Order: sequence, then C-alpha cells, then structure tokens
Amino acid sequence: MSHLLPTLIFDLDNTLVECGQYYLSAQAELVRRQSVRTNIKPEIIKELFTTIDLQSTKLERGFSRDRFPRSFSATVAVLDAMRGGKPDIDEMRAMWLIGDDVFSAPYTPYEGVESTLQAYKDGGWQLLLCSKGQYEVQKRKIAINGFERFFDPTEQYITLIKSPEYLQQIIAAKQIDVGNSWYIGDSMRDDIGPALAVGMKAVEVASGTGKWAYENIEHPPTATITSVSELGTIIPTIAPGRPEPAVAGESRPVT
Repeated sequence: MSHLLPTLIFDLDNTLVECGQYYLSAQAELVRRQSVRTNIKPEIIKELFTTIDLQSTKLERGFSRDRFPRSFSATVAVLDAMRGGKPDIDEMRAMWLIGDDVFSAPYTPYEGVESTLQAYKDGGWQLLLCSKGQYEVQKRKIAINGFERFFDPTEQYITLIKSPEYLQQIIAAKQIDVGNSWYIGDSMRDDIGPALAVGMKAVEVASGTGKWAYENIEHPPTATITSVSELGTIIPTIAPGRPEPAVAGESRPVT
C-alpha cells in the first residue's frame, strides 16, 4: 500500500470562517464618513480605496496586517490632496483604527463547518489548513474557534504567499497523495489556481462574501459549492484506501 496520504487542504478565511463581511462593513464606514467630510460622491471614494488597496498588495509585505488599515489612511490623504488641502492627520489616524478593527472581529465558523471537518477526520482523511495572512492574526482565528482539534500545529500552514511552489512544499512535507487529494477554498487566485497547477482537485467555496478585485482571475474548479457543509456531495467522507472508522462500521454523515 502506498505511504502517500489522501488529504483535504482547507483555506480559512471565507471558507471555514466568516471574514469578508467585516472588511466590507469597515469599507462602507470609510466611504460614508469620507463622503460626508469631503462632499465627494461615495462611488468615487469606493473606487479610490479599492485601487489603493489593490495596488498595495503588490508592495513588499502587501498581505501583512497593516496593509488594510494603511489603505484607509492613504485614502484620506489622497482625498485631501484632490481637494487641494493638506492631509488631515487626525482623520487618517481615525480611519486607520476603523480599518484595523477588522482584526478583532469574531470570525465565526460557517454553519456546518465543525461537523463536516469532524466527519472527514473520522473518515481517515489527513486534514491540513493553509491560510494566507499574518501569522498572529491567523493563529488567533484558529484559536478562538477551537480549530486545533481538527488541525494540530503541524497541520497548520500560514503564509503571506500562496503559490504552486509553496503547495509543493506542503505536499512533500506531509506525504500527500496528490491524485486522491482536494483543496477547498474560496480564492481563484490563491486556492484553486495553485491546487490545479500541482495536479490536485479543487473545490471552490463560493460564499459570495467579500470578493474583491484581487480575485479577478479565472481557474475553472473541479467543483463549486456555496458552503463547506455541502462538501459531502462532492467528496466521500471515507478516505480512499483508508480503513473505515470504528463507528458502527459507518462514516459519520456530513450535516
């Protein structure tokens, strides 16, 4: 029997836990407040912020914690410059704090996530977590939701860059059977694309929450679902080549 392991790799943000709504809420508050302050149309401010935030991803540490709040401050500075004035430092600081508040949000799991993870764990799959973001921020999300019971520290991969090369390192380190493994995530660029590039199957979780211009890239996934709770319609809970769990001879249902 092959020593390679059938594996499910899960993204975290907008796949297992709600994330996008907090970013959208903060952005909406930025737009509302700056439109009142400057009398500039909300759609102009929204487009300006989106451009600044997207271009900032191309800078060094573009996916560090401070990029998002920094984009809030930068939007204020540019709006003031557009109006022919000096940057309002106090307003820049206030907007920074609103942007930074997203990292204190509860990030609660989507309905059915925990029972789904437990079903696949009981079914003999190797479960891994691959999350993009600053280490301390992502570890907090894992801890507050108790996800260590599904992914121990050696099964958690936190990175500022997701790529086929990074995924290949995980495959080698965890002895993954690529032909019998799946990557589950919401991002075409960061999840689906790299998985397909290394020969894995990929499931897009199309929650529809918080998609942004960074995601404007197409990679046709193997399958698409709207919630991880639907994963059982695509992937059997019993891992191929692995013995059934000793639970009355049956796998646990995905609920």
